[in-house]
Amino acid sequence: MLTCTPNPAFPPSTFIVWAVSGQNPTGDSLGGTDSGFFTTGSGGGGTSSGSGTNRITTFTLGKTYNYQQDSAGVPTLDTNAPFTFGAVTSLASNRTATAISLKLPGGSGSNLTQNIFEKESFYMIYFTSSSNSLEGTFPQGDYSFTVTAAAAAYYAVRNGP
Repeated sequence: MLTCTPNPAFPPSTFIVWAVSGQNPTGDSLGGTDSGFFTTGSGGGGTSSGSGTNRITTFTLGKTYNYQQDSAGVPTLDTNAPFTFGAVTSLASNRTATAISLKLPGGSGSNLTQNIFEKESFYMIYFTSSSNSLEGTFPQGDYSFTVTAAAAAYYAVRNGP
């Protein structure tokens, strides 16, 4: 178990994305990378905001090239998950959704997964060991989120990454 106690505390109403990987004392990998996200409450700190404190709705997506630095030498690509794509939404407290999907350039799409602890949050994370696979699956262009609710649907468009 890894516990993080930020000092100073995270600021209020802040979206936090985290990832961790590591090795045991003999240098063996601990079996991959774990990651997640949460939003701090209105009072700040490190607690999750699944209790309905979000004042805004956010749509975030991006590509990440993960490096590690084990010495004073040049950083190298992370051997466990060197390339990632992530899409995350966090709905304002007064919003509910039954599904959120992401349309990629060229028309293909993917459904985001609802966070079981924070019902207002949905995510999609893609890991690959190939930069060509990352760029081929998630090319430059327009991405659009579609949020489906019981009564209506609304969406946001993002040009990138």
